Amino acid sequence: MLWVVAPSEKYRSILSEGLLSSLSRQSIRTLVVPDVDKFPGHIACSSRSRSEIVVPLLRSGLVTAVLDIDSDELGTFDAVDAAWLEMIAGVV
Repeated sequence: MLWVVAPSEKYRSILSEGLLSSLSRQSIRTLVVPDVDKFPGHIACSSRSRSEIVVPLLRSGLVTAVLDIDSDELGTFDAVDAAWLEMIAGVV
């Protein structure tokens, strides 16, 4: 399941308070969240979101974009998914 979020107040909240904000606070690394209900401050784009992976896209060491994928199932993403998505992010 992939949601594309148009710029809006909700999107700005996600960037400043949700998982994406955590990405920049916890060092620039991929976040795998097996259960979004147990992640403090999670802001869902959809009520069906149960797990999520957030992969930073970097240029010169700065986050220029993120690949943010949600699932409607718990525990969908793991280290293997992170590794593959990081490789994809490296060529985007």
